[in-house]
Amino acid sequence: MKRTIPYSFLLVLLFFSLSVVRLFAQPATVDKNKNKDPMIMQPGYIMPANDQLESTVITIDDYDNFKLGVDFAECSIAGNPLNPLQYYAVWNSSGTAGGKGYYTNDGYTWTAGNPNWTGMWGDVVVTYDSLGHLAYQNMYGSSNVQGTKVAMSSNNGQSWDSPVTSMSGSDKNWMFADQTAGPYANYIYGTMTNTAGSGQSYSRTIDLGATWTSPTSFNPGGAIPGTSVCVGPDGNTSGGAVYVVTNSGSSFSSTYTFYKSTNGGSTFAMKSAQQFSNTVGTQVGGRNAVLNMRTRPYPFIACDNSFGPHRGRLYLVYASNNPTGNGNKPDIFCRYSDDGASTWSSAKVVNDDPNSQSNHNWFPAVWCEKNTGRLYISWMDTRDTPTSDSCMIYASYTDDGVTFAPNKRISNKKMKINCTSCGGGGTPMYLGDYNGIAANKVTSLLAWTDFRENSFGSYVAYFPDFGLRATPAIDTLSPVATINAMVPSVKAYQDTVVVSATISGNPGLFTISYPNGNKLWSYPGSVPIQISQNGSVPLGDYTLNIVATGSNGTPVHKRTATVRALTPVAPTANFIVNDTSACVGQPLNFTDVSAGPPTSWDWSFPGGTPSTSNVQNPSGIVYNEPGQYDVTLTVTNQSGSNSITLSNYVHVYPVPEIPLGTDQVACFGQTVPDLTADGTGLKWYKGNLLVGNGNSFATGQTQPGTYNYSITQTVHGCESAKGGVTLTINPLPIVSFIMADSICGNTPAFNLTGGDPVGGVYSGAGVSTNGLSFDPTTLAPNNYTLTYTYTDVNGCSDSAFHIISVSPVPTVTFDALAPVCSNAAAITLNGTPAGGTFTGTAVSGNIFDPAVSGAGDFTLSYTYQDPVTHCLITSSQVMKVNPLPTIAVNDTSLCGNRVLLLDATSPNISTYLWTPGNLTTPAISVDTIGKGLGVLNYTIALTDANSCAATKSFKVTFFDCTGLEEAANSTEIEIYPNPNQGLFEIRSNSLPDGKYSIKVYNVQSKVVYSDDNLIVNGELHKTMNIKNLSNGMYLLRIENTTSGWSKQVLINR
Repeated sequence: MKRTIPYSFLLVLLFFSLSVVRLFAQPATVDKNKNKDPMIMQPGYIMPANDQLESTVITIDDYDNFKLGVDFAECSIAGNPLNPLQYYAVWNSSGTAGGKGYYTNDGYTWTAGNPNWTGMWGDVVVTYDSLGHLAYQNMYGSSNVQGTKVAMSSNNGQSWDSPVTSMSGSDKNWMFADQTAGPYANYIYGTMTNTAGSGQSYSRTIDLGATWTSPTSFNPGGAIPGTSVCVGPDGNTSGGAVYVVTNSGSSFSSTYTFYKSTNGGSTFAMKSAQQFSNTVGTQVGGRNAVLNMRTRPYPFIACDNSFGPHRGRLYLVYASNNPTGNGNKPDIFCRYSDDGASTWSSAKVVNDDPNSQSNHNWFPAVWCEKNTGRLYISWMDTRDTPTSDSCMIYASYTDDGVTFAPNKRISNKKMKINCTSCGGGGTPMYLGDYNGIAANKVTSLLAWTDFRENSFGSYVAYFPDFGLRATPAIDTLSPVATINAMVPSVKAYQDTVVVSATISGNPGLFTISYPNGNKLWSYPGSVPIQISQNGSVPLGDYTLNIVATGSNGTPVHKRTATVRALTPVAPTANFIVNDTSACVGQPLNFTDVSAGPPTSWDWSFPGGTPSTSNVQNPSGIVYNEPGQYDVTLTVTNQSGSNSITLSNYVHVYPVPEIPLGTDQVACFGQTVPDLTADGTGLKWYKGNLLVGNGNSFATGQTQPGTYNYSITQTVHGCESAKGGVTLTINPLPIVSFIMADSICGNTPAFNLTGGDPVGGVYSGAGVSTNGLSFDPTTLAPNNYTLTYTYTDVNGCSDSAFHIISVSPVPTVTFDALAPVCSNAAAITLNGTPAGGTFTGTAVSGNIFDPAVSGAGDFTLSYTYQDPVTHCLITSSQVMKVNPLPTIAVNDTSLCGNRVLLLDATSPNISTYLWTPGNLTTPAISVDTIGKGLGVLNYTIALTDANSCAATKSFKVTFFDCTGLEEAANSTEIEIYPNPNQGLFEIRSNSLPDGKYSIKVYNVQSKVVYSDDNLIVNGELHKTMNIKNLSNGMYLLRIENTTSGWSKQVLINR
């Protein structure tokens, strides 16, 4: 944090002949820049003189808080991964050192130990690498903040190397070390807000803090304080991912931008930018404030480096109002990413206060323990104060970011939030900007600034933790004393408690033993400590020092009791049991609390197993039937005996049946149903973690998967065995929908395809009621969203969407065509808009030729394509081509003494015109009168009802037929035409039936044609083809065995 007044002179002592002036680097007294988070001091504030005292232990209700000193708020803490008893915690300081740190080598006693800082500005951060090297980061500068320096220690802060410059910047630095055994082990990474919104600085050291380089920087735009860094695995590569998050934009709706490096922090890739946060508390003077305590929704990140089921999961924790909005109250939110910060889960609220909208929950700190993957979270919480003006420190943990352990109160006394006497200045007031937390495999250690004594107290405490009590506080040697190290309750603690004890003074006078062992595995519970005198012990009080720790030495707590040596007296019997209400089969532990003390014990447990005992503190007494049972204890020492019987002392209840729960199934994205079961005093477990109570349980699960929970019921304090209940959240099917982006409005209806998996239904405008086809002709031109919905075998549905554009159809006209005659001239076709194409019979380009098509009805089309939408539209019409009139008049030859009837009659003819002669009748008669023999040329012109005209010219040839007169009998045979060109017909209706021969003779009487198989049956009709004969006169002879007929034939071509 930047301070704007670098140095001032404070006159601390003034005597008559000697004055001493001491130089300080003091924090600013005015908050000048709302986009930075400097230390602000009240004008005239003087640091308390007792800030150098060693740590003190404050025990309230059996739980310990450790007060390390009084500093200037804002802290960081780190634990040595090689030694769970070694921690180093540091707070800001108002002096020139910028910060003050404390170390512990036994997890209990703390001592101040700091580098030789000078000209420092605070924002202190500490971290440990995997080899046990401690790094301490602090901002430095002369007249203002120029960057950070880092000092290294190899003995947990007892001594330090000289600080080295690590990074340039102006505010809010952070630091994290790679504690893995991967390729970048022991690299330390640092980030920092750069000058005035110009981005975020970054640096790293790869040589145990000896030198630092800045290979890159980050520029999300509008940077504000809150950058953070952490290390996680990249697939199978431990420490292969370095994550940086920056904070930028508005103080009340900031953007978290996430970056990832997979090469040891040499380069980074931006993965996502998220706007998750909003105001924290109330907006005051451009800052977030909770009861006049300034704050900001810093994004805290941590990664699971364990080899557990969520290895590589990146966690994000922050505070924001819930619901969103200025003046509401904040909650602590947790999200996670399983794809390297590209996408994030929905937010989970960590604090479990029943009505969080009535309480402030803010100021989080996080640590993800590298061996277990457990994420520890601490924060400030007002749930214990109805007026919300005072708070306590709370904590929880999660193994997956979905389910959180019940919240536990860690600080053991309330503190007033608006601490006007602590020394912080500004409006809202500087009371620190962050707390710290670190963890090992068994527990975590929280560090925070506590205002309970109206000052910036520097505190630490363990979580999970156990309470410790020594009872009785005083016991008498007679000749044995018994002090119980009791664990009356725990705070989410599930590890072993190991007890040890010593006697101060002359320990050789006593023997200490643990008749039931010195360990506890279930809670509440106690470890009896037996102190026996070795021979004669001088009368007086002796202090018993009790130490209780976890299996790895943490947590660690100490208590004392008094062992008194007196003149022996007869004992007075008394005892207690760990639970007077027990369940069938539940082991009970009895504890002798007799005065005296006794030297022998005689216990009676009617109905119990075993039913008697002569040890001082019998354990494992079991009652196998429900009922109420008496217990008797007789105690004896050298001065006498005493007995006590407690009637109906133990109430034994039956163990209830396993409750039956109902499995639930839901689809991802749907409302997840609560798990339900019938029973009394129901408890819900996730593994061994109690996660809920009551007949229904909201799991909080939202992601696909199968989640197994256990449920018990408790009656009279007796808990049943566990029954199983399963919640299955089925994933939604992966649905896609691909089809054309645009379609023309005149496209005929078609079946929809492109939805995957197949078997779903389509919906939207233009889609048929059966959900299978799409008809764009029913829609106006526009954009339409079509939906493809698929439901899988689990009944889970998802939809894919496609926007399709229905393009307008151009307006096309095709000029009308009138009917024409088949001999009409070619016609030019016209259509609009110009640029289209004409098609149809006898169409070439834009020309239709009736001469090519001939008569008939022909469909002609004009097709136009819109140059923008490429939509085609066609206009068609029928072109009628009328046929020309048919003229059935041909060239004719006949004898000159005959009259020829020329008949051109034809249907639908409106006019006839014969030339020569200009006759207009359908038929005319032609002879040789006035014309003579020879060839006569005629023309007939017809016009029909369609105005189609046809003209035909032909010849009529008259021959001199003298000498061609036929014999009488020849009239029975007709030859037509005659004269002819060698092709003519023979006809007769009078020849008798039978077989005939036919012969043709030339003028030399030579047969030039012969056919002996002419059959007559009722009539004769034969076509003769003698075109091979030359022009001239021929005789045709038809005869049978009895008769013959002759006719002359003239061939004239």
